[in-house]
Amino acid sequence: MSKQTENKGGSKVATFLKKNIYYILMVVAVLAIVAMIVVAAVAGQQDTPIDGPNHDDPVINKPDDNKPTVDDKPEFKFVIALPIETETIGLDYSEDELVFHPTQGAWKTHLGIDYMASAGTNVKAVFDGKIKSIETDGYNGTVMVITHEGGFESTYKLLSKETSKKVGDNVKKGDVIGTVGNDSTFEVKQGEHIHYELRKDGKLVDPNLYMAKGDK
Repeated sequence: MSKQTENKGGSKVATFLKKNIYYILMVVAVLAIVAMIVVAAVAGQQDTPIDGPNHDDPVINKPDDNKPTVDDKPEFKFVIALPIETETIGLDYSEDELVFHPTQGAWKTHLGIDYMASAGTNVKAVFDGKIKSIETDGYNGTVMVITHEGGFESTYKLLSKETSKKVGDNVKKGDVIGTVGNDSTFEVKQGEHIHYELRKDGKLVDPNLYMAKGDK
C-alpha cells in the first residue's frame, strides 16, 4: 500500500471522528452512566443481608416464659389413705423379719398389713384407681384388686361378699368399696380384719412407705 493510500485512509477516519465527535461523546457518557448504575446496584445487594432477621423487629411467636408447658405437669405423688378407720394393727408388713402367724402356727414373713375391725366395717379405696378383679373363695373370702396410676396395685382380702362395686368401676381415694367379712379361714385366728397388700410393678412392697405421716 502506498503512502498516499494510507494518508487517504487516515484522513477519512479523522474526518469521520471530526464530524461525529458529539455523538461519540454522548454514547460514551451514556455507557458510563449505565456502568455506574450497575456497579451501585451490585454494591447495594452485597450490603443487604439475604433472609437475615431485622434485630429491631419484635420477635413473633416468642414463648411466654410464665406459661406452663407440657414439662410443667405436676409431679405424680402416690400417697395412700388407710383402708379402714382403725388404730389397731394385727400383723404389720414384715419382709425381712419372721413373725408368728397364729392361724398357721408358724413363723413366716407377712407381706401385707392386717387392719383389725369388726365385720360390717366400711373398707375404703386407698387411692384413685380402677377395679381390676373381684373374686370370692372359702379361704380368702372376697378379694378385690384395684389398679392405680404409676404401676401400683392394691389387694384387699377378707372382704364381705356384699358389695355394690363391680369389675371396671373407677373409684376415688376414700370411696367405700365394701365391708369387712367374717366367712373365710385365712388368718381366722387373728380375729376379724382386712388383709391389705400393695404392689409396685408386680412386686409386693411395704404400704407404710406410701402413707402420709401419722396415718400408721
